[in-house]
Amino acid sequence: MSGKIPREFIDDVLARTDIVEVIGARISLSKGGRDFKGCCPFHNEKTPSFTVSQTKQFYHCFGCGANGSAIGFLMDFDQLSFREAIEDLAESAGLELPDTGPAREDDGLMPALLDTLADANRFFKEQLRDRDISQDAVNYLKERGLSGEIAALFELGYAPPGWDSLSKAAGDNKKTIDLMAKAGLTARKVRTLLILLGPILGVGAIVAAIGINESSKGYLKAQLQDLGTDLIVANAQDSLGGFGQTPRIPEDATERVSRLPDVTSVTGTYQISNVVTLPFDAAEDYYKAFPVPIIATGLNLPETMEVPMVSGRFINKFDYEQSARVAVIGRDLADEYGYLRGEQRTISLNGIDYGVVGVLDWVLLEPSMDSAVFIAFSTAEKDWEIGNQDPTRLYVRAPTNTQLVAEEIPTVVSLGGPDGARTSVPTDLLNAESQVDESLNTLTQLMGGLALIVGGVGIANVMSISVIQRSSEIGIRRALGHTRTTIAMQFLFEALVVGVLGGVFGALAGAGVVWFTSWSRDYVMILSLSSLVGWSLVSVAVAVASGLYPSMKAARLEPLETLRLG
Repeated sequence: MSGKIPREFIDDVLARTDIVEVIGARISLSKGGRDFKGCCPFHNEKTPSFTVSQTKQFYHCFGCGANGSAIGFLMDFDQLSFREAIEDLAESAGLELPDTGPAREDDGLMPALLDTLADANRFFKEQLRDRDISQDAVNYLKERGLSGEIAALFELGYAPPGWDSLSKAAGDNKKTIDLMAKAGLTARKVRTLLILLGPILGVGAIVAAIGINESSKGYLKAQLQDLGTDLIVANAQDSLGGFGQTPRIPEDATERVSRLPDVTSVTGTYQISNVVTLPFDAAEDYYKAFPVPIIATGLNLPETMEVPMVSGRFINKFDYEQSARVAVIGRDLADEYGYLRGEQRTISLNGIDYGVVGVLDWVLLEPSMDSAVFIAFSTAEKDWEIGNQDPTRLYVRAPTNTQLVAEEIPTVVSLGGPDGARTSVPTDLLNAESQVDESLNTLTQLMGGLALIVGGVGIANVMSISVIQRSSEIGIRRALGHTRTTIAMQFLFEALVVGVLGGVFGALAGAGVVWFTSWSRDYVMILSLSSLVGWSLVSVAVAVASGLYPSMKAARLEPLETLRLG
């Protein structure tokens, strides 16, 4: 297929064509003053309202509003494409189409686009003739002194309220709708969706990350509050152990700590080792063996930790005095082995069977205890040869003056020296976590900001492509008198809408993720309104900034450059 027909050749063809001869060869015309009249071929009528001007080389129907040049008449009457109409008139005028070189990629598209533009032209002119729809527009034209003849001569039309009137007129014709989009007459829904994805994903990711982090932190704080912030953890330091030995707190130090003012409960523990265990010896073929910590402890661990029993009981005084082979297991270990409430079971530790007398509930501050086996110090001394009943760690409950008690414990443990033990309280954990959260929030926001910037680059790229695709639309607007500022503001407004919609939908999507996560994990949903609004505004700012270059590019386009046929 040849390339585009030069504008100069089209003008030459029209100059050599008599529109009266072209139309008179197809319908009956009669002389009426300076013009010729006949019945309009484009609608049914009995009284002639179709006028052909030989001086203006223009036809117009006062009945249906059809009008145009000889080219337009052939396209409408003979159902020809733009190129075919030019070829027909050129042959009649004895002219040969010039060699326009190889076809460009859009040559096959141009005739279809011209036909679509002609259809759109007819649609808008028809809307102007419908007085029920366009009465305000007609009154406006009359106020400006523009008659119906002038409106017909310059092919004025009316666009009804709404952004999709032309699309609705096309009905279900997907091909026509796509051509309208390519001509810049209707919106490209896919393009718009792709532009929106950038800010939606960026804002959604930030809001979701911050919301999930805050909700999980709130959950942990609530759990710690339930547990109480008056629990002190004291670990033996190296100064209490010999060379190559595990540092341990003397048993009598436990008694001294328990006598401190404000201390209500003390429990010592000693983790023996991680031992591969089975619920019982015969279960090897049915259960996967895995290592669990064995913890030697005193009698009041549940009281000190304020952790209830799920079932059964804890180690009692009789078990302690008799060095009984009884054990209490953590809740995770019970779930793994399928222990039932009240069920009589044993657990095998290195070939030694212990009767399971109870299941301890989850211990928030010591997650390792959830899969541990608890035995009495006396039993551990007998079965595991731990040497003595000195613990490596103390758990101290001090409801009042907690910090003061924590500072006194190292001195009491080492009988005057400050280096015997290292203490901590849950508030220390919360403070450390807050610092971590600050860093995590900063990192999250930086990553979210980067995502928004990437989305902004995508917006700029897509809108730049849109400027190229809509060059004909821009040319038409400039030819109709729109200023460069108006064109630029149009694209900036589109970017603004993208930013607002992207921010709103992104915030809603992020909030939805936070809600689902909180619901599935039993968190209390924590979501800051300032975060939602703030990041939505950031999305707007990024989108507008991304639209600056495309808008300036659109404003610099010249009408003749965009409307040129050749």
